[in-house]
Amino acid sequence: MLRTAVVLVQLFVSGRTAAFNHHAPPASDAMTTITRRMGAAENNSGDECRNLRILCLHGKGGNGEQFAASSLAPLRKIVERRLRGMDATVEWHHLTGPFRLNEEDAAAGHAWWTLRPGERSFNAKEYIGFDQSERVVMNELFLDSDVRATKRYDVVLGHSQGAILTSALLTLHKELRQRDCRFILNGVALPNPHKDSLESLKEARTDSSGPEVLFVMGKADKINPIESARAVHDAFQVANFDTQVVTHEGGHSVPFGKDDDSLRALEEIADWMLKK
Repeated sequence: MLRTAVVLVQLFVSGRTAAFNHHAPPASDAMTTITRRMGAAENNSGDECRNLRILCLHGKGGNGEQFAASSLAPLRKIVERRLRGMDATVEWHHLTGPFRLNEEDAAAGHAWWTLRPGERSFNAKEYIGFDQSERVVMNELFLDSDVRATKRYDVVLGHSQGAILTSALLTLHKELRQRDCRFILNGVALPNPHKDSLESLKEARTDSSGPEVLFVMGKADKINPIESARAVHDAFQVANFDTQVVTHEGGHSVPFGKDDDSLRALEEIADWMLKK
């Protein structure tokens, strides 16, 4: 009989000395939802045990808990279904951006940086506070004591501003590009303040394959134009990243799974996440 255990664990990012930040910024929450599927005895497919750890980075105006629990619920449901009959563990970790959109409202959403009035992330000249979010995420990915080693995250899944942050970190940090980790960018846009580094990355391409990156693009995205996502994809492709693209007819959000097209997109994302 298939047994399922769902465990909620609260972790904290604060109070540690990190390789990238010896003066840690204010803590961002990092909650982990662990879904265990234990049914190896019923698994006749020959599939080996899969243990998948995913770090989720929300978009502007959201927070880590809401993104992982609500926005990603349709994808999580499909991943869970795929694991039936297998001995597997999936962990959905999340971080919350350090900047509250309204400091006077405790319920306000968060962001990974702030912008000047009228600016968008794909045309801004500066991401105000980017270095703080850079430290938060890199501290979570890398062991405190050794920048040459990482915690075992199999996938980093970024949405919107979280995807732009991820693309910028991949552009800026060679050590991140060399790790055994894959990346999903949903609704990404050009990290404009770092476009020179992106161009340098293209020029410095090597014959060795870069990290695997899945781009999820909504054809009706009115927040971050799909052309901007394609610009990031094309740059990574020239830099010899292993890129793949999933497109859907929807807009900026993670596909909802409420129609055939978005369900197909979610199935393709799950295929990519669970491939050996």
